[in-house]
Amino acid sequence: MSTSAGSIAAVLWDADGVLQHHRGDWVAKMRALGGDHLPEALWQAEGPALRGDEPFTDGIRRALATLQLSDHFTAIVDSWTHVDADPAAFALVDRVRAAGTLCALASNQHDERRRHMVEQMGYADHFDRLYFSSDLRVAKPEPEFFEAIAADLELPASDLLFIDDLEMNVQAAREVGLHAVRHDPDDGAEGLQRILTRYGVRLEPR
Repeated sequence: MSTSAGSIAAVLWDADGVLQHHRGDWVAKMRALGGDHLPEALWQAEGPALRGDEPFTDGIRRALATLQLSDHFTAIVDSWTHVDADPAAFALVDRVRAAGTLCALASNQHDERRRHMVEQMGYADHFDRLYFSSDLRVAKPEPEFFEAIAADLELPASDLLFIDDLEMNVQAAREVGLHAVRHDPDDGAEGLQRILTRYGVRLEPR
């Protein structure tokens, strides 16, 4: 799918798998720490915090108590911050902004990860707007996530390009009317640039 040059008013960027990547194999680390069932239990416990319904640490603390793994609380909570930014991808965001297109982060994150990304990773320095699911009180792939962003930007969905590494999120965005593309994390910044070029997003000022 392509669109006419200049018709994209804003690019919405996912974080994990697009702009940042987990350090090492998180699933393998969690399985080594607490067994094969631990990663799924942690994802389930994270859900309410992604929607801003409770602090992340509350859900994790309950889950670990149930599994009799409370001694690992600090290590497990800290593991969510073991992510590395992709400098080339961030440089691409900066180029898009410098060329005149608004850039917004559109990411499912709980309160602890949100704090780390803003205070330690400098996300606010690279984006015009930061949209975290825990702030919006709704998470991808719910349509309300995308509708809330479009409303806040005061732009029609058809003027927005959304880039995410998960197909279910991409499909949900399309159903709301956004242009949306799945990015393969293995394609790196070069893959992101191809997506932007396909949709006529300028990378250099006029």
